[in-house]
Amino acid sequence: MLSPIAKHVVPLYLVPSVNLNSDSLQVGFMAKNALNLTATDVSLSASFAGIYAILSVLPAFKILGGEGFINTSAFIEPVIGLVLGPYVGSLSVLIGRTIANTLVPSSPLGPFSPVPGILAAFSSGMTSRGRWRISALLLSGLIIIFLAYPPNHIAPVFPYYVWLHAIAVTVLVLSSRLRSVKPPFSNLRAGTLLVGLGLSFFPSTMTGQLAGTLVWEFLLGEGITGIWRTLGTTIMAVFPVERTLITIIACLLGGTLVKALGGLSILKNRPKGAAAGM
Repeated sequence: MLSPIAKHVVPLYLVPSVNLNSDSLQVGFMAKNALNLTATDVSLSASFAGIYAILSVLPAFKILGGEGFINTSAFIEPVIGLVLGPYVGSLSVLIGRTIANTLVPSSPLGPFSPVPGILAAFSSGMTSRGRWRISALLLSGLIIIFLAYPPNHIAPVFPYYVWLHAIAVTVLVLSSRLRSVKPPFSNLRAGTLLVGLGLSFFPSTMTGQLAGTLVWEFLLGEGITGIWRTLGTTIMAVFPVERTLITIIACLLGGTLVKALGGLSILKNRPKGAAAGM
């Protein structure tokens, strides 16, 4: 049994344990009871991982300036963070994306392809639980890294590429002041629910977008300079539309799921420390 302090210090819901001394290999989860990870949490995590794996091979948008597509899995990354929480949600995305990459290794980001989705789910999970400061610090850190990366110091992207990301940070700060749209979202009316989800999902999608951009840049190295010079203006015009569509679709999916799970009492009155809670 973990002490109250340990519960806050150890931010992991799942801790695999392997008993090599037994006659058969037994894999368990030591932190399951300590962090109130229920059978429902495990079932939801596995289900989302499977859905995410399938959507990760279905294209949604062409990547400008590079090969491959942004997949339809981007629509459910914020939803996974909302339902499962920042840690289990991130783990579910990691598992789902790893499965997809193993079966269909087509991502231009290669082994780093889970990174954008993990950070998007993590940001959504934190924000939807009122811990918006962590999400704001995460996105602010990514903005600073982008501005500090020397190959980005070229027109037209520098420093204008991150204008919408800066707005997303502002949204996180302002939304924390709106009492009517604070979690738990399952208790809100439909209109207010969609507003609350939008205020959580928009910054998370922007976090995933910028994380993906940075991974893409680091993989290309100095080659990114030529892409920014020729396609920078087009990319900056397209990605706000792309992220707006992702946010809207994610809100519709998330709103429907929140109402459904709330009606089943899955998201209502969650014990503190549960995977789908804090």
